[in-house]
Amino acid sequence: MKPVSDSRLIQQLSPPQKGVFSLADLQSALSDPHRASMYRRLDRLEESGDLRRFTRGIYVAEDFDLATLSQRVSPGSTISFEYVLARSLVIGPKPRHGVSALREGRGATFEGCGVRLDYHHVGEKLRFGEVSGDGVRTTDPEKAILDVLYFHLRGRKALMDIYSDVNLQRLDHKKLDRYLSHYSNSKFVAFARDLLLVAEGDRP
Repeated sequence: MKPVSDSRLIQQLSPPQKGVFSLADLQSALSDPHRASMYRRLDRLEESGDLRRFTRGIYVAEDFDLATLSQRVSPGSTISFEYVLARSLVIGPKPRHGVSALREGRGATFEGCGVRLDYHHVGEKLRFGEVSGDGVRTTDPEKAILDVLYFHLRGRKALMDIYSDVNLQRLDHKKLDRYLSHYSNSKFVAFARDLLLVAEGDRP
């Protein structure tokens, strides 16, 4: 009967966890003092489809929140790029199968369970314009569009046409002007100002 009760437990815990579990979460939920026994129970939960292993130490339920998964895989990261822009209606539909985020550690990519998480390295100086809510840290849309353009010049392929798919009216140009003062790369600053129609000194 144990697999049935474990399955029900995962179903009950999944909504508050947004479908994402660390190994520590599962150890606490299953309350099994024996490591070998706990892993056998996890194996049965995977066989039944109640859980899937995304990466070492991280499991997902059948339905899970992509942003929460990104944050749990790399707790120090901040979601940015197209995910934020789409959520803010600056571009079209939100990516359903991938998230790109910033972090100060090495860049990395994780793929599994039908989704892809990309983490891009930035220095501390370029960590700004970030907000936290509901357990997930994201940039604001102004920082997100600058991240798209900044990494575009470094070879990252944007998921939209940067010249035609951006609704400039939904961006705060005074904030963009302030944010551009953080960048020392004059080529990037000129490129961003020209593309986003941000005049120098366009700030309060």
